[in-house]
Amino acid sequence: MDPFKVIIVEDVALEMKGTVEIFRSEIPEAEIVGTAMNETELWRLMRDSQPDLVLLDLGLGGSTTAGVDVCKQLRRRYPDVHVLIFTGEIMNEKLWVDALDAGTDGIILKSGELLTKGDVQSVLNGKRMVFHGVNRHDFSYENGRAVTREEMEKDIITMKRLNINAVRTSHYPNDPYFYDLCDKYGLYVLAEANVECHANTGLSGVEVFRTMMTERSANQVLWHRNHVCI
Repeated sequence: MDPFKVIIVEDVALEMKGTVEIFRSEIPEAEIVGTAMNETELWRLMRDSQPDLVLLDLGLGGSTTAGVDVCKQLRRRYPDVHVLIFTGEIMNEKLWVDALDAGTDGIILKSGELLTKGDVQSVLNGKRMVFHGVNRHDFSYENGRAVTREEMEKDIITMKRLNINAVRTSHYPNDPYFYDLCDKYGLYVLAEANVECHANTGLSGVEVFRTMMTERSANQVLWHRNHVCI
């Protein structure tokens, strides 16, 4: 990976500190030429030292609309600068589409995942991956929970015919054969553990559930770590 210059845009001081540390420890090729906590600081930095990459939090100033607008302006005023979105808006699919339409080169969700060197390198190399995904329950329209292997394969073939390239196993692990089929046919899989709380999201912070939730999450990693679709 060649050396490059980056500006980090983040309006939460603690998150800014964490992101800067990721770059310094995990991506030594990056030269942080500046950090901005608002639009005024960003445009000043862009004028004084044009970077190769802008890492942009969409929730700038508490407004995701402002973040999308900044992305549009960056693309219009600095077409050679790459823009990578790093956002906590993990359930706002409409916002992701707006950001893609605004010209971002990539979107990384703050969903427990850390920004990686591979993420940054893909953006700088001009590679853009867009997921056309669906939610799927492991369910048969004829036999309920008794899903046959033929039905699983039919589901996947139908997805491929409709230009779908990703599937989420909402909200629990699927039959092991399903992941084998996704490896075979080339579907990306968001593999969920059986820790769904729905409206009771506060349960994830209750100590009595810690062992159950971490055990299920760890089992997911051990089970799926050799699947190329995950």
